[in-house]
Formats: sequence, C-alpha cells, structure tokens
Amino acid sequence: MAGGRGTGTSGSAPRDGLLARVDALTAHHEDRETKRMFGGTAVMLDGVMAVAVMRDGLLVRVDPSQGPGLLREPGVEPFVMGGQEGSPGWVRVLAEVLEDDDELEEWVDRGVARARVLGALPDAGTRARRRRAARS
Repeated sequence: MAGGRGTGTSGSAPRDGLLARVDALTAHHEDRETKRMFGGTAVMLDGVMAVAVMRDGLLVRVDPSQGPGLLREPGVEPFVMGGQEGSPGWVRVLAEVLEDDDELEEWVDRGVARARVLGALPDAGTRARRRRAARS
C-alpha cells in the first residue's frame, strides 16, 4: 500500500505483513487509496474508510446493528480511542484471528461492503472527491 509501510521499529514487521495481505485483497478496487490514520494505515474506497491496519490487528467498519453481535466472536473487541469506546459501527479484530487468510478476507469484505453502502449515501466521500479534483 502506498505510504503504508511501517517505520522499521520492532512492532512494524507483523503490521507490514498484515498490510501486504490487506493490500492484496483490496488492490482490485480502482477507487482505493491508503492514508495514515489512528496510528495505522487506512484503506479508503471513494473517500470512505473500510478498514485500517493497526499495530495489533485490523479496525473494521461494520453495520452498527451488527456490531454487538460481532463482539461475541473470538478476538473481536470494541474500537477504543482516547480511552473511550467508539461507535458500534467499528470493531477491532486482533491480529491472531487474522492469521487465517479466509478469516482476514471475511473481515476485509465486511469493511468493504459497509464502506460501499456508506459511499452510496448522498455526500459520502465528498471531501475526498474535492481533494482529488483539486489535484487534477
């Protein structure tokens, strides 16, 4: 992923491996871009974040109505930022769960599907589209 490689510190190797695997799963999306966010690397689809590769796993955008049920799955936790639990539309999946390629693909697909739903809403991704237009 462009701009998504770790800094070479001791904690970056596992993240870089996960990043390469997520990159392979999302490379076919023509509207994909990556961005450094939340201490990790986010995958954006048409300006809407789908997933983010973090130091200890994957942050995944999900349907908020499914969030509580997904938290019952092994290795899935609520997204916590600044000591406060975030939106039920985000879950954190621990790296050990993602060692299995099929499991990783399932979580990435969930994030992509939710980003596509949100991207279809009016004004979704508008800021990103404006930035891309300004660069053209």
